[in-house]
Amino acid sequence: MIHVREMTTYDMQAVVDIDLKSSEFPWSLDEWRIAQREFKVFLVTSFGEPVGFIVFSGEKDEKGNPGVWLRVASVKPAMQGQGLGKKLAERMMQYAHEIKAKEIRAAIPESHCYDRPCAGSWLLACGFKATEVLRNKFEHYGVLEDGISFTLVL
Repeated sequence: MIHVREMTTYDMQAVVDIDLKSSEFPWSLDEWRIAQREFKVFLVTSFGEPVGFIVFSGEKDEKGNPGVWLRVASVKPAMQGQGLGKKLAERMMQYAHEIKAKEIRAAIPESHCYDRPCAGSWLLACGFKATEVLRNKFEHYGVLEDGISFTLVL
């Protein structure tokens, strides 16, 4: 049984574990606590167990229009390829419609376009379009890396 729900404090360790198993640069426990306070965090569960997450926020664009910014999303490696990430994306899109957002934005490091599975491919499968190359946007361990901006127009 698959379900999407908002994250609670009781889910923190499960989310940290998913992030550790599925991300090259996982967030710290403190970063997750901040995310839970400041952003929308939803989980996809399988038979009650968290198996994936999505973090996003409602923000104004340069013109003051409501929009959504996708921060991070992930599904346990063993559960990938089953449409669970799309279920999380659908929940984010529902939120975007609720706040009357015109678009959802995301940006990923260029190196994440070569991962298997590829974050960029997932965004494209969810309807996003690659819109811009971001020079020296991401820093990992003191090294700057280019990124790619993605936009989903609603």
